[in-house]
Amino acid sequence: MMQLLLSRYFDIGVYCMKRFLVTLCICVLSQSVHAALINGGAETGDLSGWMYSSAVEAVSSYPQSSGTVLPANGNYFFSLTKHETTQAWIEQRGDNNFSVGELVDFSGQVQTENVVSSDNDFAVAHFYFIDGENNTISEIYSSNIQTENLSWEQFSISLEVPEGAVKWAAQVNGFGSSISDLNVYFDDMQLNLATVPIPATIWLFGSALTIFCWRRKTASGRNAPFICA
Repeated sequence: MMQLLLSRYFDIGVYCMKRFLVTLCICVLSQSVHAALINGGAETGDLSGWMYSSAVEAVSSYPQSSGTVLPANGNYFFSLTKHETTQAWIEQRGDNNFSVGELVDFSGQVQTENVVSSDNDFAVAHFYFIDGENNTISEIYSSNIQTENLSWEQFSISLEVPEGAVKWAAQVNGFGSSISDLNVYFDDMQLNLATVPIPATIWLFGSALTIFCWRRKTASGRNAPFICA
């Protein structure tokens, strides 16, 4: 009788665990459908979807003294370059479909000219939320980003959705020193919910359940039903 009772409780536990894992997978998969940048990698071959300053264009390559800059992925990338220009930017805004309290991640690939030095060009990523009166109500900046010649590096900044957010805005900036031209490049920019790691307790519970199933099957013999299969 006790063995039958334990078996029923175990069956219920397995059922609940399966339902929980299915729900968890749905939540993880839904992270990518909240919002998406339009033309985040310049693959239209132009600046569609973006607001921008002067000195910005979509290119397939760009010559430098150290070599030729090529896309991080795909066929195009954004070039913020111009002679005797010290700043350029591109920005995209969209309706806020995220929920209050969710953590939104703005990421992409960036490259700057020359070796890492305080006298050379650098990039800054900026992400913020806007209320119904067009006021910035929450924002975050990356640190100054510099890369080695012809080397793409990933940037990523995350910001929690505040109360009253009507729109989001994703912006990247290029800054040049006063003694050189501006040469900063961006590619593969994305906007998604930040990945939330599964708590260690859930992994522990799943492992314990698997071990328990195996031990129960071993103890019951080869002819006993194996309900975890």
